Amino acid sequence: MEPTNESELITRYLLPAFQALFDDDKRKTLIRWTATQSVDTKQSSSSSSSRPDCIISVLKNSYPYKNVGFGEVKSPFESGNHHAVNKDLYRLGLFCKTAINDAGLRACLALHAVGLKPHTFYFGTASEWLLHTDDRGLPSQYASFC
Repeated sequence: MEPTNESELITRYLLPAFQALFDDDKRKTLIRWTATQSVDTKQSSSSSSSRPDCIISVLKNSYPYKNVGFGEVKSPFESGNHHAVNKDLYRLGLFCKTAINDAGLRACLALHAVGLKPHTFYFGTASEWLLHTDDRGLPSQYASFC
């Protein structure tokens, strides 16, 4: 049996879970996976030219208006490559910092899925970051951040 690759991990496991959380017409949020262009890339020359594996955006008139979260994914096969995993974590920090600075956000969400047990996400403001590694949900003061 072949190991699960990144694309399969996204489409089979992460997409159904995260789409239920972040695709919401009432809250006007959208999650997009790979081959998507971030709002920041269009607006700012200071943004990294590379793209994250996923982008969580707030919609305005049915179009992405602000990026409020980003995600990076590593397959179980790549999970032992600590250099690549840490590089993704570093990139998440850059994407979030750019979004906070350029869009005037109070905070940004970073999803880091490594292997088949993606239980870690980071929620950060310009001055502090919260590491969250379980499924109890965010504290109430972080429930609305955009």
